[in-house]
Amino acid sequence: MMRCGLVGYGYWGPNLARNLRAAEGVELAAVCDADAARRVAATHEHPGTPVSSDAARLIGDDTIDALVIATPVATHFALAQAALAAGKHVLLEKPLASSSREAQQLVAQAAQARRVLMVDHPFVFAPAVQRMKALLHAGQLGRLHYYDSVRANLGRFRADVDVLWDLAVHDISILDHLLGEMPQEVSAVGTACLPHAGNGGADLAYLTLRYAGGLLAHVHANWLAPVKIRRTILGGSRSMLVFDDVEASEKLKLYDHGVEVENLLAPDAGGSAQQQQQQRRIGYRTGDVWAPHLPVVEPLAAVCRAFRDAVLAAGEHGVASAAAVAPPAPAASAAAKPSAAPASQAPQAPRAPQAPRAPQAPQAPVSDGACGVRVLRVLEAASASLAARGAPMAPMAPMAPAPAR
Repeated sequence: MMRCGLVGYGYWGPNLARNLRAAEGVELAAVCDADAARRVAATHEHPGTPVSSDAARLIGDDTIDALVIATPVATHFALAQAALAAGKHVLLEKPLASSSREAQQLVAQAAQARRVLMVDHPFVFAPAVQRMKALLHAGQLGRLHYYDSVRANLGRFRADVDVLWDLAVHDISILDHLLGEMPQEVSAVGTACLPHAGNGGADLAYLTLRYAGGLLAHVHANWLAPVKIRRTILGGSRSMLVFDDVEASEKLKLYDHGVEVENLLAPDAGGSAQQQQQQRRIGYRTGDVWAPHLPVVEPLAAVCRAFRDAVLAAGEHGVASAAAVAPPAPAASAAAKPSAAPASQAPQAPRAPQAPRAPQAPQAPVSDGACGVRVLRVLEAASASLAARGAPMAPMAPMAPAPAR
């Protein structure tokens, strides 16, 4: 049984509390919030669970195994640092910290303390995104040309982050999960239509990411839309995917649609570029549309279960987030295996008995500390570009390559 303390019972905290209580093998041991009204709400909604205003009390409680932090981003670093120092495993609401430098320090501290550090990027755990990745890696889309996403709603304005850090962060984490690589170039433009409603930053923004293979990703993030839109399109050379998270059913659809170009001239026929263009036949393919069956799973519930599994797998000696510090060693291929010695070769002397191996660190959770660092580096580049009126920025090199999952 994992005893878990929750710090922060504002907007996202109640959702975390509900899913922590629903997760088998997890006990919501305590809740903390600085606001008296939120403490009253927590007491009413979770009778029997201790509720306090002092986060230090939860951090210092030796009976609590893990801390879940759902507070303003500016407080993440200090709270997580104290929790890790006290021997707690830590799950943080996205983003992981206020900067990649802070996040990097937390990753190093978690590795040294052999504790799990995880960030709540819920869409990475959504069944639709999991199926998107499976279809992409199975070659169903062919070569991926673009990723186009719209995240719009009327609010919720936040006092701690702008719309990029609140909404576009989801697409950055999805792209990190799907592609396993950092963008080469990041650019963003936006504006604060209502500068006094939030933190003074952009409430409307357009983010563009360019990747090494030519993929172009574009994200429209908007707090001032009259309707809620959560729609993503992936365009490939073979087929296209549409993920609409607002749909009650059939959230994901695979379209056998595409464009085919046929050259009517022989490759060595010569001619000007205009003549070659005129001798091309363009065909438009509109085939079947398939909506795969998706399990009905709340992504946040999957986040909480993944955190539980990582903590329980870590046990006393290992930690799931240790794999975040260095890239996994490549698996040995069949060709690399030693072949049998020739008959003419003298047999080798028997090896001395080896000491038993130390327990291996379990598999890191999908949204581990390294994932949080990579997402923050893209966000920082986006913020720098926004301040420079859309000038392209190169995100800092990631701490470790995105692991193959």
